[in-house]
Amino acid sequence: MLLSGTGSVNSTTVQPLGGCLAGWTPFENRCFIVRNSPSTFVDAQQICIVLGGNLASIHDENQSDFVRKLIRARFGSNVPAWIGLFDALAEGRYMWTDGSPLDYTDWAPGEPNNNNGTENCVSVSTDNGFPGWNDLSCARSLPFVCSRNRPLPPV
Repeated sequence: MLLSGTGSVNSTTVQPLGGCLAGWTPFENRCFIVRNSPSTFVDAQQICIVLGGNLASIHDENQSDFVRKLIRARFGSNVPAWIGLFDALAEGRYMWTDGSPLDYTDWAPGEPNNNNGTENCVSVSTDNGFPGWNDLSCARSLPFVCSRNRPLPPV
C-alpha cells in the first residue's frame, strides 16, 4: 500500500488566489480537491499521488467540517468519500497515508467496527448520509478527497 507521494505538478498552473492549483480549494496550509471518479482506496491514493498529494488527512474539527462541506458542495449531500486513514497493516492501529500523526478522529456512532473483518479503510460520511467516519472495505469504489501542501510563496 502506498503511504506517501512526492508527485509534481507543473508550477505554471498555480493560481495566485490561495496558492492552490486550479480546481483545488485552499484551507489552512493545504489545498483540497474532491474527485468524483469512484476508486478503490489504493487506486484513489495513487491518483492523489499523481496529483501531487495524498488522500486527505484530517487533524481537527475545523478540517473535518471543511472536508464534509466540500463533499456536500460537490454532490449535494453527505456521500461516502475516501480519506487517507487506514488500518490495513495492523487491525485497530490507524495511520494516515501522508504519514502525519493521528491526532484527531470523528467516528460515526458504532464505528470503527471492522464489519466481517474486512474493513480497513476510512470514508468521511456513512452510506446512510450521516456525518462521521466509517471503516469500509478498501476494495469498495468511492469518490475521494485529496490534499496537498500549499506551495510557499517565492522569496
